[in-house]
Amino acid sequence: MYDEICCDAPLPDGLDAKGTIFQTKSFPDAYGARYTISDGGRVLDARGVDMEVDGYISFYANKDVWREYQAYFRDGNLDRIAVVTDELTKGWHFGVAKCRISQVPSAIFDTPTETEACSQDEVLQRAYSVFGDTTRARAWMETPIQALDGHPPINLCASLEGRRRVIATLKKIEGGDFS
Repeated sequence: MYDEICCDAPLPDGLDAKGTIFQTKSFPDAYGARYTISDGGRVLDARGVDMEVDGYISFYANKDVWREYQAYFRDGNLDRIAVVTDELTKGWHFGVAKCRISQVPSAIFDTPTETEACSQDEVLQRAYSVFGDTTRARAWMETPIQALDGHPPINLCASLEGRRRVIATLKKIEGGDFS
């Protein structure tokens, strides 16, 4: 299961995030809640209650291309948002945001089950291990692949059968079969 984040604060790569629903697993006990990073730099729950976040929140979406960010907060205030890189988290002590937890029911529709969400993460982790580099793995996940009938692997990860096909293709690549 994951939570959702809307980001009204400007993103460092210039993406217009209005209307984009990002996913996150940074909050403890994710249950499908929706949060907003306000343009004022605060994290608000669905009722508009300030979550007083301290640490960082990772969030990601596939809007034309895979995008992943980390928003850093000190004493509830947004310090900065950065595009994810391997060196990004040095000097930050919290991998999961510490915050007040709201128990508001979610207004989310079409949320994958916990098993499906974990499976999607496992596919991405498999791609990272096969290609040895997050940039190459993400590029492969977004590129139409002949062995997958011309579909980008990321598009197939929404279904169990699609994830199985992507994993099978990754196993072939790992074994040296690039057909």
